[in-house]
Amino acid sequence: NIDTGAGLERWCMIFQNVDSNFETDLFMPIIKNIEELTKISYNGQMEFKVIADHIRTLTFALSDGASFENYGRGYVLRRLLRRMTRHLNKLQINLDLLSELIDLNIENLKEMYPEVKRQYKSEEFPYFADFYIPSENMLIDYSKHWTHGRKKFDPDNEEHQAEGAGSPASV
Repeated sequence: NIDTGAGLERWCMIFQNVDSNFETDLFMPIIKNIEELTKISYNGQMEFKVIADHIRTLTFALSDGASFENYGRGYVLRRLLRRMTRHLNKLQINLDLLSELIDLNIENLKEMYPEVKRQYKSEEFPYFADFYIPSENMLIDYSKHWTHGRKKFDPDNEEHQAEGAGSPASV
């Protein structure tokens, strides 16, 4: 048994004779669904790639029993969801539609991966958006207050963002 390091995505790219992992049949169904929701044609935009990659990751992780938590892989999932939310927002996709995108991804995967199934509550995503999007907007407002290379952060608000809304200052 020899590990080539190529991975499924790279092998698909080679055998399907395309220039990018995102042009393979692993990602294009998700990208097509995003196109339908946004009415925007895919031309290699980063937002489409991030959303497609993170939806695929979330689908597999959640079906494997992972959950959104404050530590370990659950924390990584929260970070992925946060990043994906930013890109959904850029494409003006309502977070309520995230559940639909994940369901479509599961439908596309069910033949190859019958063990992948829906393991999340769709109401978790809008709840996340209620905290995340105001948090992101507040951080954007903070970034507008640069004075001579220094930010004027209100420590109470920064602490609230890190603990309550899940957006540490590093984000």
